[in-house]
Amino acid sequence: MVIEKRRGEYEKKKVESYEQSPEAVPPTTQEILNNPHLSELLNLILERDKNSQNPQIRTNVENLQTKLLELISGKKVELTQDDFDIIESYRQEIKKVEDETKEVLGLLTPERIKIIAGSSKEFSKLVGQLGVENTKKFLEVYLSRLMIVDNQEFSELKNKLEAIKEAEIKLKEINNELKNLAKAYNIPEKELGEVLAIENQKEAEEALRELIKSNLSILGKIRNWLGEKGLIGGRKFVEERLGNLNKISDIDSQLSEIDAQLQEIGNMIANAVFTTEKGIGWLTEALVQPKILKPSEMSFVEAGGLLREDELRRGFEGFLAAELTEEEKDKGWDSLEPRRQNELKTKYLDKIRGGRRGGIIDILFKMMEHVLDQIKPNV
Repeated sequence: MVIEKRRGEYEKKKVESYEQSPEAVPPTTQEILNNPHLSELLNLILERDKNSQNPQIRTNVENLQTKLLELISGKKVELTQDDFDIIESYRQEIKKVEDETKEVLGLLTPERIKIIAGSSKEFSKLVGQLGVENTKKFLEVYLSRLMIVDNQEFSELKNKLEAIKEAEIKLKEINNELKNLAKAYNIPEKELGEVLAIENQKEAEEALRELIKSNLSILGKIRNWLGEKGLIGGRKFVEERLGNLNKISDIDSQLSEIDAQLQEIGNMIANAVFTTEKGIGWLTEALVQPKILKPSEMSFVEAGGLLREDELRRGFEGFLAAELTEEEKDKGWDSLEPRRQNELKTKYLDKIRGGRRGGIIDILFKMMEHVLDQIKPNV
């Protein structure tokens, strides 16, 4: 085809345009609804917006939660264009949360967690509860929630991270400068590194002076001697090179900046955990969870499945078979007093609920209670 190349270029631009658009950014809404962790993040966002001062936002959120659960449970529900617009905005927010928390988590290697614990007594208490490896795992599921629940706190944490990055860039620049100077001055990098690692600054400077002297050429030593004596043709090589290589104060300044920011990060994370109701709750649950997952983590799809009338009926009738007395079974469900019926429904739902609380869980169980009210079990 004569126009194939032109058509190919046109279509290639369209594909590239889509791939760079917000719509192409994973996760998809389907993934969010099926993934327990992402569903939990969506629920936290919805719960946050349910506390909005704007009554319309509160109404939209409650309607959306209910519609999603009903849709997944098999009921005929049609989402509106406004619903899809809201869902898309939440999808983008979840993507941002995941990206930014990964950036922070990239800093929190096991070794860095130990360093932070050494800098922050508050953070060391958190590590003391879970251990280094499990602290990392806990923060993987905690920080994304922190960003949603307290975005300002998370933003401050990110600012600390940026300060650390800047300090590390400066350290890298100093390191490259010293490598180039070592090569120019014929000084072995390893020996220069050992000297710069001496903790006492005066001792380090003296050792650096001796290292420079010992690596001067014969001509350089002669000219340096002449320079120190103030004689013509002389040049103070040792002092000049010492001035260029003595970056100890600059290095310490950047290391101090990194340490200060790490300490702040440790304090902020620890305070967000130990001084908030949600943080304490998540940490308490993490203590007894081998995989450091919240028991209440549940996908929308899983939650919607619990709403199916046939499943609820089957589960409730199985529960009643074990719970009712023989006399109650003989008389049948309709003969039970309303108080006894409600008591059994509540007990059954509490059994399913376990320790799950908040967000989608509370809405789900209110809806399950409503479904149970419509069921007349065969017992």
